[in-house]
Amino acid sequence: MDVLVIENLVKYFGGLIAVDHLNVSFSTGEIVGLIGPNGAGKTTLFNLITGTFSPDQGKIIYKGKDISGLKPHATCRRGIGRTFQVPRPFSSLKVFDNVLVACFPKSRSRAEAQEKSEELLRFVGLHEKKAVLAKHLTLVDRKALEMAKALASDPTLLLLDEVMAGLNEKEANDTISLINRIAGRKIGIVVIEHIFKVIIKITNRVIVLDHGKKIAEGDANSVMNDENVIKAYFGEDYAVA
Repeated sequence: MDVLVIENLVKYFGGLIAVDHLNVSFSTGEIVGLIGPNGAGKTTLFNLITGTFSPDQGKIIYKGKDISGLKPHATCRRGIGRTFQVPRPFSSLKVFDNVLVACFPKSRSRAEAQEKSEELLRFVGLHEKKAVLAKHLTLVDRKALEMAKALASDPTLLLLDEVMAGLNEKEANDTISLINRIAGRKIGIVVIEHIFKVIIKITNRVIVLDHGKKIAEGDANSVMNDENVIKAYFGEDYAVA
């Protein structure tokens, strides 16, 4: 079942079209890779879905309702969570308190928020570091904390923006395992990623953007061999075998 449907979405920045009449959909429980060259419109799409930007044309339909132009706090309350390319925790707060703050909007009491924070920290593998100040976390742990905070809103759709960037192979594999466990909770996941072997490992489907347009969609292997995708990454003069 489609939880999010994008219909003819358009976004301009001045004279530049960043998202160009885009039509895509996402379902619960699947992991979709969103790839494309730098400037393809990937993060802009995330910003449109979550309400950071408002579309100039088109619709964003979430659970059958038009959420186009809703503010970020409203899209979050409805069940769309996200992470950012650069994690920015509350550095002076402990790990536990970072998650606790994120749990309050969907909790009926402080006790419920505390219990939920404990569960999420266990889930992402940070429970033993719950008393550590967030500023002392490693990059991989800051990214795990970012995901715990996003999960605090009880999302049915989670948007992950380059969560593998800067990680070594073991850290990336641990993050892949975490993403798979999140999908096991029947949460739809859309992940922006530049590492092709990661995309191949974790995705059910891949969508490729270039200059704001969808140029390919399908399983990872077929998309990686698509002539339009190869040209988008390597240029028009690249010889496709």
